[in-house]
Amino acid sequence: MSEAVSSAPAVRPHPALEGETATGPHSDKSHAQGQRQPGLDILRCLAVVMVLGSHFPVCPEEISRPVHELTQMLRTGGWVGVDLFFVLSGFLVSGLIFSEWHKTGGVRVGRFMIRRSFKIVPSLYCLIGVTVLIQYLTGGGIPWKGIAGELLFLQNYYHRLWQHTWSLAVEEHFYTLVALVAAWCLWKRKPWHNGLALTLALVAVCVLCLGVRIYNASVHPGFAEYLHLYKTHLRLDTLAFGVLIASYWHRPNSWLPGWARQRTLYLIIAGAVGFMPFFLIHRQTHWLMYTAGLTLLALASGALLLGLATMKPSQHWLVAGLTFVGRNSYGIYLWHMALPRWLGLIPGSNPQGGLNWWTLTAIYWVGAILLGVISTRLVETPFLALRNRFFQARPA
Repeated sequence: MSEAVSSAPAVRPHPALEGETATGPHSDKSHAQGQRQPGLDILRCLAVVMVLGSHFPVCPEEISRPVHELTQMLRTGGWVGVDLFFVLSGFLVSGLIFSEWHKTGGVRVGRFMIRRSFKIVPSLYCLIGVTVLIQYLTGGGIPWKGIAGELLFLQNYYHRLWQHTWSLAVEEHFYTLVALVAAWCLWKRKPWHNGLALTLALVAVCVLCLGVRIYNASVHPGFAEYLHLYKTHLRLDTLAFGVLIASYWHRPNSWLPGWARQRTLYLIIAGAVGFMPFFLIHRQTHWLMYTAGLTLLALASGALLLGLATMKPSQHWLVAGLTFVGRNSYGIYLWHMALPRWLGLIPGSNPQGGLNWWTLTAIYWVGAILLGVISTRLVETPFLALRNRFFQARPA
């Protein structure tokens, strides 16, 4: 298979893109300096902070008016962090395939899927195992349908144990599709990484997905997250847009990195402006918010990605803090709802818990980061070490 298409001029990939997921850190390093790309970790940090903010109660106005306004905005629009994760994941994970193809003229599809599984599955299954154990010990019984949905990555169509794991199902479905397409191209000797055909195909996916969302909104006029946001066939375009960016970024002698480097500020501003309406307008207020609005989010996320992708490493304490959260973002994303649920602090389930809002906030944010770091250190990192030992990335 590796000789199915002719080799292109070598392009050195970001080596640890191999560990990438939309909901977590990876071990990618810059081309020349052997370091992580801080701009991408900052994007992860931004995305996970927005998601955490969307799942926590708004600060009461009598406590602090400015904090009330800030938390209200996060509660309204923080969900868009998932879309930022999607575009970033589409860019990074497909970059693995593009880099390997350009270097060697082929892709080991099976190894690609195995390596991704080592990244995603252990941490998720750990969360599910702990969830089932706690539910059983507290007399809740065994939720077999929810377990099946989570373990089989069907939680966005079937039953689930957690509200937020639907995004992992979307990613797994999309990258399985990407792997199948790559395998088909190898079998048919089609150079899928080659320019116009891939661009048109990805643009077609984006247009088709928008059309499906509009049709879905007409069939189901009353907004519901499960009906309008969670389904894979409604969200493929956001990941596809990340793939589209990667397809140009990873080409030999690509013009895109240099173009983005010269327009960093403009791209960041454009991305921020694109996100702003979602923090001011509730997504259920109009069908455009969850149809064309999701297309706008993909474009805004792409702009932020291009604006920060060429950021140089920095020793500044603020950058160090943001990148630390970004490196642990997968674990933080997975576990951020655990403490509020198990301590009875989530909205609608004893939201006060006898504690004031500031104490609840500290428990939520510090607990989420702490559990995420523990998950990264005790589960994710050891399994990535095993992966790299037994399923090494393809050498240059």
